[in-house]
Amino acid sequence: MTAHKKKVEFHTDHNVYIIGAGYSAAAGLPLLTNFLQKMCTYRTSLNDDSEYAKAIDNVLSYRRDCASASDKIKLDLDNIETLLSLAAASPEVDIQHDIAIAIGATIDHYQKLFKKIPDDSRCLRTKNEVDSPNPIRQDFYEYSAAIMSGDEGKLQQREKIKNTIISFNYDMLIEDALASQGYCFTYGFDGHHPIPDSHCNMQGDDLPERACYLLKLHGSINWSEGGIESTDRDGKRHIFTSFDELMEKSQDRIPLILPPWWKKDPMGIFGKIWETAVERLRTATRIIFLGYSCPATDQYVKYLLAAGLQNNISLARVDTVNPDVQVQDAVAGLFPASAKWVSRSPALYAEDFFQYVTRPVIPNQSGHLEAINRIP
Repeated sequence: MTAHKKKVEFHTDHNVYIIGAGYSAAAGLPLLTNFLQKMCTYRTSLNDDSEYAKAIDNVLSYRRDCASASDKIKLDLDNIETLLSLAAASPEVDIQHDIAIAIGATIDHYQKLFKKIPDDSRCLRTKNEVDSPNPIRQDFYEYSAAIMSGDEGKLQQREKIKNTIISFNYDMLIEDALASQGYCFTYGFDGHHPIPDSHCNMQGDDLPERACYLLKLHGSINWSEGGIESTDRDGKRHIFTSFDELMEKSQDRIPLILPPWWKKDPMGIFGKIWETAVERLRTATRIIFLGYSCPATDQYVKYLLAAGLQNNISLARVDTVNPDVQVQDAVAGLFPASAKWVSRSPALYAEDFFQYVTRPVIPNQSGHLEAINRIP
């Protein structure tokens, strides 16, 4: 019997945001290029006998030990994900636990510092704010998360929209911003990986129609493979409300984060997340690369896009929001040169991009699809 192919649906309003470290940099969180520097700065504030200080010290010692490898092969040992990848490729070296703890503690530290900044010092400010009668004063991450979720609250209400955010970041800026405003989202896990109540405790068929998908392909500082025995559902809870809660309650006390290398875990949590990412890309009408530098270590992203877009009949536009021309070229290089829907966004910075609310993709007068937005 011949299997029936799943019917390909045409969509008109599904934005897929692909988020990189540049998005979180505005909050003072480290980039890959300065992560070790910021980690060392954080280390100076810790007591020598603290768990996090010992983990950081072990990571710095491991970096020193890896220096001999850089004599034989080109390695960027100042990049924290290089160390994470080396540790994953060398299972006989017992350092992965310390690297995960050091990364989680460092990110959590700078997230907390950002939250202590007075609200009026971390607002989305337009370049023409002095001349504008109604300047935007909302917190940048709450504002941008509302737009990316597709549920723009007071900004604009649209029906039957359920956007997708694909993130390569370990931090929790986006989910904290969504949760603080009461927006529902899912990490894309199966039902036996319940989301804490503060993150809209719904799964699968329970998800409201407008729930946003937040798919973190490299893991998160609030995820734990060991998890904790659930009291309200069968199985284990692998998601925690924060890094602190994970360290307090998780059985293994190790943040679940992956290095950006080709050997992705095809089982468990990440198998479902990647499957969901492919599924969501199949109905994308617009893809926005935001703060994502398209590094050479992430070449597998090309195959993720290929798997998701091969049956896509709705894609009308790809935008790159980044002031770096080389990054724009790298993203454009993921797509055929003949792809006329690949665009260089007029807004080079996230702060500029999120001044405008994306609108649906609609047919123009000639019958071709056209992505409409408020960016002039």
